[in-house]
Amino acid sequence: MYYDMYEGLTCARPEPGQFIKPLLRNIIGCILHNQHLAPEEPVFLGNNCDTWKDDLSAFFDDGLPQIVHCCPCLFQLPFPHPFLNKKNVRLEVLTQGINEMIPDRRGGGWAALQQMMCRNSSRVPHNSGDFQGTVKAGVKRLQQALRDCVTHIKPNDGQCPLPSINDTQEEQERQGLGAATVWLYDQVTTVGVPVDLSACPRRSSEGLNFIYKRAWEMLLAVALIYYGADTAERQKDGQKGRPGEDGRIQGPPELRRAIINGKGTPKAKADAWHEARLKSYSSLALFLTFGVAGWFHCQTDRRKFNIRDVFSLYTLANEMAHAKVSINSILYHGSSTKSAPSRIPSPWQLLNNHLIRLLTEANVGQPQLDWYDAVIIWEEGLTLDRLAPLMMKDFLSEVLVGGPSLSTTATDVPDVEGYRGLEDEWTLRAKRMLLGAEDHQLMLLQRLEANGVITTESGEEEAPDGEEEAPDGEGDIS
Repeated sequence: MYYDMYEGLTCARPEPGQFIKPLLRNIIGCILHNQHLAPEEPVFLGNNCDTWKDDLSAFFDDGLPQIVHCCPCLFQLPFPHPFLNKKNVRLEVLTQGINEMIPDRRGGGWAALQQMMCRNSSRVPHNSGDFQGTVKAGVKRLQQALRDCVTHIKPNDGQCPLPSINDTQEEQERQGLGAATVWLYDQVTTVGVPVDLSACPRRSSEGLNFIYKRAWEMLLAVALIYYGADTAERQKDGQKGRPGEDGRIQGPPELRRAIINGKGTPKAKADAWHEARLKSYSSLALFLTFGVAGWFHCQTDRRKFNIRDVFSLYTLANEMAHAKVSINSILYHGSSTKSAPSRIPSPWQLLNNHLIRLLTEANVGQPQLDWYDAVIIWEEGLTLDRLAPLMMKDFLSEVLVGGPSLSTTATDVPDVEGYRGLEDEWTLRAKRMLLGAEDHQLMLLQRLEANGVITTESGEEEAPDGEEEAPDGEGDIS
């Protein structure tokens, strides 16, 4: 099946949409299937903890790079992998040449796959061969992205105070002002970063905005795939400028080819458009195959991959889907005769799931999309303020319960050595910063009670004996 598709991509600046679209439908179908098997457990950032600002300051300390290195599944594939195992692939082929120095001879698709399983030691750097510099740069992007997230974190996960479902109109009026006052005070006291950014050199010139751009590239790829598939279908049917049916693209084929290929535009602009298209196809392929973890260091150099390399990742994701495996599959430790498999956490679960919803809520994978609805979904859902708290939560979750990563031999790699004290410190910090739903709700209730908005016993506003002064210091609103 794939041979004919690859043959169709051998021309200069080929159009892969017609080949990717059927694969995309299968991949998204598998993602939807697994989505119901692994529901999210809500977690919240503990912005109102007394230690919050001190804990946030630690993201700008020298210890952050080390603790990121101790969480390799943030930028590598997990072990055991539900598809890359001896049941589904020939491991001797998968790992062939992975530790050899052959930088100019690696295909861009193979390079991306092997970069995601390139750890060959329990020390840093994670790889001593071709991938050492590339992975190092990716880890720095990750470190900088986490620091960038700090400026986009809002109190109470950005949620506004809402009345209880059983509150009467009178209760809403009495309690609303107090709840709004506490909320506004939180906004004022949490504005800004708790450190002097000018004294904190950047780990990388590319941080959160790099991930933000790759997410938009992913969505652009969706549009390009549908454009290309529609154009190919019209050419096959011999249509010449007929009006679009069922929401398909209207206009003559020549115009659509100009939109897709940049034909009829100045060469410099055409080259830039071709590069943007290639990066977009790559960002979607990497996400469908590896999730967010693949964005930090895979296919970041345009000169080292082409559209056939990118297409090979779509075929890998498609083969995974045939085996009912996708980026949101539940992960398990291997079983033995004495014990059943135990579930392990999925790296980047919250951020992956959010980006998945951007695709599925717009009906990506279906024959036709309502593009006007799609752009509204994407405009509202893809913002730095939405991505940042999810990224921070996923990072803290990985600090708490991170598992082993896939190695160059397709086995697991021992934990990174040399940072035990730092790991213990960050584990305690993550427990303070990351709250479950019950603990978060309890903290909110205690905060409202402490400021006279409600009483725990009645859930109603505390009637003051007389007029009280508004809080003017941090100690007044806890």
